Amino acid sequence: MKKYFNKFVLTFALSLLLAVGAAVPAMAAEVPPDPELPMSTILRKTLEMPEGVAVPEGGLTFTFNFAPVAPNAIAIPHGGAGPVQITIPAGATGSATQFIDLTGIFSQIATDQPDNLQAGPREWIVTEVAGSSSNPDVTYDTSSYRLIVHFRNILPINGGGISVAAVEVWTMEPADYPDPGDYEPTKLEEMHFINELYPDAAPFIVSKTIDDNWEHADLTTPFTFEATLTAPVMPAPLTSPTLPGPTFTAEIFTFDHAAETTVSVGTVGFTTSADGTTATPTAGSFQLRHGEWLSFGHTAANSLPAGTTFIVTEVEPEDFTARAAVIEGGAPGMTGTAAGVGYSLTMSGTIYADGPNAADFTNDFFWVPITGLVLNNLPIFALALALIAVLLMLSSRNRRRIEEMPVAA
Repeated sequence: MKKYFNKFVLTFALSLLLAVGAAVPAMAAEVPPDPELPMSTILRKTLEMPEGVAVPEGGLTFTFNFAPVAPNAIAIPHGGAGPVQITIPAGATGSATQFIDLTGIFSQIATDQPDNLQAGPREWIVTEVAGSSSNPDVTYDTSSYRLIVHFRNILPINGGGISVAAVEVWTMEPADYPDPGDYEPTKLEEMHFINELYPDAAPFIVSKTIDDNWEHADLTTPFTFEATLTAPVMPAPLTSPTLPGPTFTAEIFTFDHAAETTVSVGTVGFTTSADGTTATPTAGSFQLRHGEWLSFGHTAANSLPAGTTFIVTEVEPEDFTARAAVIEGGAPGMTGTAAGVGYSLTMSGTIYADGPNAADFTNDFFWVPITGLVLNNLPIFALALALIAVLLMLSSRNRRRIEEMPVAA
């Protein structure tokens, strides 16, 4: 009996030893959650747009590529999931930002344990798919990020399996880095891709009309204008769009009522600064007559980037009072009236990507009818009549005196 008891004890001890031996490696492999470990799971997308630009109907969707790093490669998207994408909604303006949290993707990998996933780090190189939005006016961020996900074992007593212990994001050496051997990566809190949307503006016109008392005005009178166009400026390190150049031509149109069609009646040359930021008339100014308008954006050669600002001045229209109204993307902008007859008037605004853009100048002819001329100068006329009456009276008295003088015999 004692022999069997000793054998049982020995067998039990060996079994216990084997169990402990199996448990110790599992315990050693488990990494408990640590609040100090990084969890950089945010993927952020920002779309920068100048004033006058909005995300078009349907929004813009951007796709991201996760290239697994060998030898422990795991594909993302995983398990038949769709591509990793972020959509900027339609109508967004300025600096529009959306983000997604990648925690769910990493947790799904840990749950599925593809390729017998073990505890330890797995790496991906994350980039943006150029052209993924299918909008030709979008420029894409060429940054690359090194994504490291640390997986840990879960003790059998806690259910076993694999979970995410930490997520790290590191910068990668840019393709144009000047000293490739000296690049030092930086740990980040998130991945952030910044794109820019720079569409061409809708057409922009400067128009001229004579309104009040037009029937008394000379409708062929040329009116002189000065103009400055300025390209939109984006904050560094973003690239700002530029105006066409070094020179380009805007066109003057009018409506031919006899032919019932729009006809071109002239052109105006513009010269752009060396840095592409401003443009002014090559001759310093241009002229428009009643019913004419100067047009930009009706051809690719004179299209302006959306967000371009303008300053237009009508210069001292003799015998006319100038007033004007600005339209920005189909919406009313500033309005103004000159200080008086013959005074200059300056208008400004922004050229939008959608809808009409215009600076419409209307001149009122300063004309006073004959009756008005008499009434306005009645005191002068009265004084003149009184003076004539006095002179006539004095002349009459002198004549009478001469006639009454005696004639010598």
